Amino acid sequence: MSDSAGKADVPSALPESALAVLEGSFDWYARAAARARIGYRGSEIALLLAGALIPAAVAFTSDQRVPAALGVLVVVLTGFRQLFRWHEDWLRFTEICMKLRIEHARYDTREAEYAGDDRDQRLVQRVRELEAAETTTWSTMRLAKNKSDARD
Repeated sequence: MSDSAGKADVPSALPESALAVLEGSFDWYARAAARARIGYRGSEIALLLAGALIPAAVAFTSDQRVPAALGVLVVVLTGFRQLFRWHEDWLRFTEICMKLRIEHARYDTREAEYAGDDRDQRLVQRVRELEAAETTTWSTMRLAKNKSDARD
């Protein structure tokens, strides 16, 4: 429907923008989850390899600098793991991706709250709620970590 000036009504433009909001959020979290998974797995593999090479370096070299350097690498990688928390991010981002997929399916099938004329607004609102909840979870985790670090 259009008004006399030929402009489209807002509701006719909402389905694309509502889905664009959902897809934009999903894409961001999917990319972030992939980066976190790579960071997590890469750091774990590097940590295992460096740790396993320490006794081999002691057994097969007379130079104490090699196992010492590997020990330093283990400490640094462990610090990165604690600092960046790739595993926790990967899990959280994957969880929100799944929640966004569920909302998309519920929207497509016009389930429950997506059955009315305001379904597009409800979808955008739900996406924003999920984003806000994830941000709150992240913030709470960081604050708890900071408090824990301060006590140690």
